[in-house]
Amino acid sequence: MSLPACLIKSDLSSLAIVTESGRSEWTAPPLRADLEPMAAWRLRVTQAASEAVQRLGGRRLALVCVDVDETMCVWLKPPSAEPVVVAAALRSVAQDWGESFVPASVQMLAEPQEPADEDSGAPASAPGARSAWQRLRRSLGRRPAAQKAPAGAVLNSPDSLVRLWLDALDGAQVRAERVASLWHVLADAFGRGPHQGTGAVVLVDSPRRIVWSWSEEGALACGGQVLLDRTPEGGEPETTGEALNEALERAAMRISLDWVSWSAQMGVTPQWIVVLGAGAERVSASLRRRWPHASVETPAEAQPIGAALARTNSGNGPAPGRCLVSLTTRPTRAMRGRYLWGAAALGLLAVALGVLAWRFDREARSMRAESARVNQQAINFVRSLGDDALTSARSPEMALESRLVELRKREPVKLPPPPRPIYDELKRALGVLAAHENVKVLQLSMDSRASAVLNFSVPDRRTGEEILLELQKASQAIAWSVSGNVPGDQQLRLTGAWR
Repeated sequence: MSLPACLIKSDLSSLAIVTESGRSEWTAPPLRADLEPMAAWRLRVTQAASEAVQRLGGRRLALVCVDVDETMCVWLKPPSAEPVVVAAALRSVAQDWGESFVPASVQMLAEPQEPADEDSGAPASAPGARSAWQRLRRSLGRRPAAQKAPAGAVLNSPDSLVRLWLDALDGAQVRAERVASLWHVLADAFGRGPHQGTGAVVLVDSPRRIVWSWSEEGALACGGQVLLDRTPEGGEPETTGEALNEALERAAMRISLDWVSWSAQMGVTPQWIVVLGAGAERVSASLRRRWPHASVETPAEAQPIGAALARTNSGNGPAPGRCLVSLTTRPTRAMRGRYLWGAAALGLLAVALGVLAWRFDREARSMRAESARVNQQAINFVRSLGDDALTSARSPEMALESRLVELRKREPVKLPPPPRPIYDELKRALGVLAAHENVKVLQLSMDSRASAVLNFSVPDRRTGEEILLELQKASQAIAWSVSGNVPGDQQLRLTGAWR
């Protein structure tokens, strides 16, 4: 459901606010002749926005339906889907209009086709690989391949005043969630549900015109309108009687001719037809005779446009067949505010990066000064060595490095082995001997290279064995043992080997 909704003319000459409680209409007064043209149109935009805000009474507008009085829908096959290329192709096709044809807001109803990438071989069905390759091409300065535009219907609608009106609503904090043409609304409202395939929705909008649109599963395929014949005197079309029926019959014939042309271009015909509005029975009977294969319905709707607005699905995304994409995705005041805040954040980040870069530069200058000071100290140190070869060298650093390489190539100096603990062992041996009475040292010699010799006399053999055991326990660097046979029990000869 898309209420509240607004039906508005592209020139802002009138608008209607449709809500659940009813419909409120407003007609713009004539442009003031005492003002400049631009000022007069600005005044109309302001008046239309003010009236819409006053009648809405809220901050939300679910749908804006733009009338198709000045909108064209033509079949086109442009070389690219770019709006500028599509507008140029539309201008070349419409050469009969000459200078009077000015492309306005151009929108293709068919989705553009993504081309396969010849360089990487990524097909159009691989969006991840294709987008990554396109980013790489942009980084290398190469433009990505242009999207191919399939042949299809193209809308050309003058929406400058509608854009200004939407901006004025946004300034009053009223957000329009979706903007669509009357063709979109009719296709979406009556093209979903039980209807399958391609169908047509015909709206008899007052006795002045008939608006029709083709729908494919709720998406607009093409659209058009037919003005009813005027009276022979050139006045407004008849509103009652047989003249009106004849005007409706002729209009239905012209619609059928348009549908034959579109069927030849698109390769499909409408499978169902829905006719709305006053005079729907006459138009439906004429279309039923000319399109016998299609099922024709005439729903009883007192307010067909209001019913279409109420039945439109507001949850559809911004697809070309569902809405006017450029107006629906137009940046709002909140989005512009986010852009401004983002720009301010980027500015602050740039300032912070500038301060950080200044600090880094200051530290770099300090480090360069310290490096120069240390380098000068090294030069002074080399000069203090008194080596003429180093002092006269162009690069003392390289000279020192070559000298260091020569020193490293030399054989390492072999240090002498650590000295034997002769004093400690001598002290321990004498301590053990002094602990026993009647022991006399006959010989005691210790050498760091040769073995130690201890020859002493004891009062008995037992004392000699005790002294040997004590020496073996107390000595840490010498292993004592009995050496040879000494005559008599009162003399003992020991030898010690360095451990």
